[in-house]
Amino acid sequence: MNSWSKWLDYWLQKLKHLIPTYIKDSQQVLDEIKTIELPPNAKLFTCDANSMYNNIDTEHAITVISWWLKDMDEKEQLPANFLLEAVIHAMKIIMRNNIFEWGDLFFLQLIGTAMGTSAAVIWATLYYVYHDVHTLIPVHGQLLLYFKRFIDDIYYYRPR
Repeated sequence: MNSWSKWLDYWLQKLKHLIPTYIKDSQQVLDEIKTIELPPNAKLFTCDANSMYNNIDTEHAITVISWWLKDMDEKEQLPANFLLEAVIHAMKIIMRNNIFEWGDLFFLQLIGTAMGTSAAVIWATLYYVYHDVHTLIPVHGQLLLYFKRFIDDIYYYRPR
């Protein structure tokens, strides 16, 4: 299964440039905030989600990520030759069929992101980008001078 997850990760990684809140690491945050002019009362906030991966409902994530992918396809923003239907099919197979080992026992993971798979990180990132772009930013964007996410870590500036 991990070979297929590596394949999925390869294709989903090609979408990072479409994620407006994506950052590659904390150094990028430091570099970017040096270039923006902030009011004297601006405050930097960070947060870290607890147990994010295992709290992502698999079926909801498949639906949400598929919506986002199809939206990007309709806007003709997906990379050339992006295998949309194959990617969606691979997401379903990988996330619904993760078997993990604990000691000498094997378990089928029934809840949450398929842990230990190559595609888990970008999967979680894409799941949250839909919420960021369609809910968080439209509702609260005017209060956010800077908003970036690194998987389950969020960095943002807002006026006091």
